[in-house]
Amino acid sequence: MNIFKEKGNFKEDKKNHNEIMKYAIKLLKEEKSVEEAREILLGSQLYKEWKSKRKVFGDGFKDKRLYEDLKSQIDIEKSCKELEAIAKEFLLALERKEDVVINSEKKHFQKYNLITQLVRDLDYDIQEEELAYELAKLSFQLELDSIFPVLSFISLLNENTICNNNDTINKNLSSKQDTLLNYLREFEQKYKKNKIFDHL
Repeated sequence: MNIFKEKGNFKEDKKNHNEIMKYAIKLLKEEKSVEEAREILLGSQLYKEWKSKRKVFGDGFKDKRLYEDLKSQIDIEKSCKELEAIAKEFLLALERKEDVVINSEKKHFQKYNLITQLVRDLDYDIQEEELAYELAKLSFQLELDSIFPVLSFISLLNENTICNNNDTINKNLSSKQDTLLNYLREFEQKYKKNKIFDHL
């Protein structure tokens, strides 16, 4: 066996595999349905050329679940960006010490926001604009320059843990534990349907 040849095959196949994956993501971001994206990709010249060559990676592009998983990731990413955009406006107002008016009935998105629904599924009675404000409020209290990561916020509500690789946020959190705990208590008192805040 030629080790160098095998290594070359792996690198080339990985590159081609990644290109096809990017194409699948592009199709889904263009609002193609799971079925449409799968059909277009499998009929593409890019896929056919890759399929005709010796492959190291398995051919998972025929599996509908791949496209469903990718679509879920895209939808979550989009929902995070939607909320962050509104939260940034609130954060700016807080930094300027301006009055903040929250309209819990206001609908910012044509479709429901997935992140808001995830928080509601955790037994919180909260609307889109309220959640955006709370993200801004937490960011302001922790003295962050940007919005507290949305998925880390959900993890915090769900498991009382934070998963992020931002050194600035980690540093602020370590020095503001009391601020964070007080915020979480207030958040639960305000929005939790069944208030059982005894895990902190």
